[in-house]
This record gives sequence, C-alpha cells and structure tokens, in this order.
Amino acid sequence: MKNKFIEMAAVHRLLKREGLNEGIDNHVSLGLGDGTFLLTPDNICWEMVSASDIVRVGQDGTVVEGRMAVDEITFEIHRAVQAVKGYQVCVIHSHMPYTLAIACTMDAVLEPISQNALRFHGRIAYEDEYGGLGFAEEAQRIASKLKHADILISRNHGVFVSGRSIAEAYELTYYLERAAQVQVLACSLNRKLQRIPDNIAAATAADFAGPASRADALFTASMRLLDREAPDYKL
Repeated sequence: MKNKFIEMAAVHRLLKREGLNEGIDNHVSLGLGDGTFLLTPDNICWEMVSASDIVRVGQDGTVVEGRMAVDEITFEIHRAVQAVKGYQVCVIHSHMPYTLAIACTMDAVLEPISQNALRFHGRIAYEDEYGGLGFAEEAQRIASKLKHADILISRNHGVFVSGRSIAEAYELTYYLERAAQVQVLACSLNRKLQRIPDNIAAATAADFAGPASRADALFTASMRLLDREAPDYKL
C-alpha cells in the first residue's frame, strides 16, 4: 500500500513539472478495489505533494487514512467516477491548456492528424453541456460519460482521464496534451488538416494499447528523475 501513496505523490509532482495541472484546483484519485480510493489533498501546491499528504477516503467521505482535508467538489467527482469504474482505476482531472482550448471550441474534437492523437482513437467521450462546479448532479453526469470511455473532454471545463494504473493515466494525460498542442498549432496555419484514415488510426490505437504500450516505462523513468530532483516526494 505504501508504494501506492508514493506513486500518487509522484504523479502530482510530474503533472506539475509538465505544466499539466492548474493551481490547486485539479485532482487525482486511485481506486483500491475495496470501495475506498486515494485522493489529492486540499490546499496544497502540487510541487510540494508527498506520500504522507495523500488521503484515503471511503464512499461516504470519511478519511480512512491521512492527515489532510479533502475538498467537497473533488470528493463528489471522484466518488462518482470511481463507483462506475469499480474502484479499479486512476483518474486524473486537469485543465491543461491545449486540450482545454479544444474543449472551449464549438464542435471541436481531437483530430487524427498526428501519431500521438491516434492513441485516443475511439477512447474519448465529449460532454457538450457545462453544468457548473461539479457537485453531486454534475459529478454523476461526468461519471455517466466516463462509464464506457477512458477519457472525457468536458466543454468549457477540462479533461478527465482514466487509466488502469497511475502509470497509464499519466501516460494518457501527457500524450493527450501533446496531441492537442500539435492540433492547435496546426489549426493556426489556416490550412486544411491532414487526417489519417480510420482504419490506420484504429490499428495504431490498438498497437499503442498493446505491444507498443510504454506507460510503465515512461512513469518509471519519470520517477527516477524525481528521485534525483525532488526525492522528498516519497516522505
């Protein structure tokens, strides 16, 4: 269990390092398979998050383990999403800028124009109606969209990424923002986008999800970087 707290601290540090979070208002959870989940603590900058800051909460909001407080909106969203995912996933919610730019553009979707974008072929749901800050009703709507998808791009809001592990959720978040950045830059050229055919996109997506998966390798390498630059994340 201790390793899960350490990995949770690491993913917060790494998301901050890559500019993939916003202030103290984004959040991460990890389902533990027993109806409880690890969660981002309230009121802490992500570059300071350590393993001992991570909170384990129950379905009713009770803090089962940890010394920090939990934000109500954060809890409501992650309780709803973890419930529909069987408390078996890591969920990262982010307002990362390039993906958010797509979310704030009428009818825009992540286009199959780059190799990175093909990772997400058939894996993204879109929520077109902004519903507020995410209390119970909005949290249930977010969860319903994520029930059969790995990623939700929520209009005017941000993105929710779910992965089978912290490593997978981090990899998906990292490459989603990279793909969105390329799309925003390509659109700025005011030229027709060069889209990749669906059959190639589907085959490449299957490769990324299977034999070409590098999620564990990326997360392990990134944690080694933290070991050198900010080893206090393990405390």
